[in-house]
Parts: sequence; structure tokens; C-alpha cells
Amino acid sequence: MNLKEIVSISGLGGLHKIVSQRGDGLIVHSFDDDKTRFVPSRTHIFTPLEGITLYTKEDNVELTKVLAEMKKQADKNPPVDGKASNDQHKDYLRSIVADFDDEKVYVSDIKKLIKWYHILAEQNLLTEEEPEQEEAEAAEDKKPVKKAAAKEEKEEKPAKAEKAAKEDKPAREEKPAAKKAAAKDGDAKGTKKGK
Repeated sequence: MNLKEIVSISGLGGLHKIVSQRGDGLIVHSFDDDKTRFVPSRTHIFTPLEGITLYTKEDNVELTKVLAEMKKQADKNPPVDGKASNDQHKDYLRSIVADFDDEKVYVSDIKKLIKWYHILAEQNLLTEEEPEQEEAEAAEDKKPVKKAAAKEEKEEKPAKAEKAAKEDKPAREEKPAAKKAAAKDGDAKGTKKGK
């Protein structure tokens, strides 16, 4: 399940897929109204689904694992209707994640989780990726980082050389000035060169 490009955006309902990034926001495609638009980062907060976890009594559980378990149990234990009671929502989530923290996970969170599940299921984004494909994607993600780090190092070396050159220039300029000053001092004392 690859949810890297799927985000929830504050102030906008539903889920969105990142189409492109700009310095001042994201261009996203909405799954609800099937439109692509620019969303500024000044007024909205972007939360990738891949980074969301569910509170449990011990360790938190990643959202991807919860969604995978919901898909696995969908035939024998389908998600409850949005109009079901609060207790039915909690019972459903308890059947998926037995030790979820019911003090930190609100019913509104459970409803949102079920809504997201339906959106992702409609878009066929809940399919399990093969481990080889995931490893290949992870390797691709690491390559640009190494190239970028090497590029930054190359950029830093000339910058350091320039800085050192700038520091050396005033020192070089001072030497002729010091010689001139010494020559003037010598002339002032009455000694002349060449006599």
C-alpha cells in the first residue's frame, strides 16, 4: 500500500493526491470532486497518510497497517455505517485494533478513518505492493538523496575556497600598504634610498 502521495488537508474534506509541489503550496487532485487545484501552505496544513498513527495502550499503530487490516476483514467484518452509534464505531475499531486507546481516539477519528477507507477502496489504493517493488522504490528514494548530498558537498568546497580567498586578499593588500608605510617612515627619518 503506497500512501506517500496521499494527503489530508486541513480545511478541506476528503483525501487528495499530490500532483506537484511548489514553494508556497501543493497542486493536488481531490478524490471527492475529481478536480485538480493549487492549495497554499500558508492557510492549510498537509498531513501525509503515511505519517499518521493510531493511539494504542502501548505502541502506536501506523495507519497503513490499520487500513490493511480493515481490508483483510472487509468480507466478514465490514466497516460500520457513518450513522451508527458511537459504541458501534468503537466496537468496530476494537475488532480491527484490539488495544486502541479509547480515551485518545475519538469517535470522530473513527468516522474519518472509515471515510478514508472507503475513498481509498474506491480508488483501488488499498492493494498490497509486492515486497520487491517496495524495496525498488526505497532504493530509488535513496539515490537522489545521495546525489543531492554529493552535489551539496561539491557546492560547499568552492564556497569554502572563495571564503578563504576573500580572507587572504586583505592580508595580501596589507603587505604593500605596510611596505609603503615603512618606506614613508624611512623617508621621514632622513634616510633615502640610493644615496
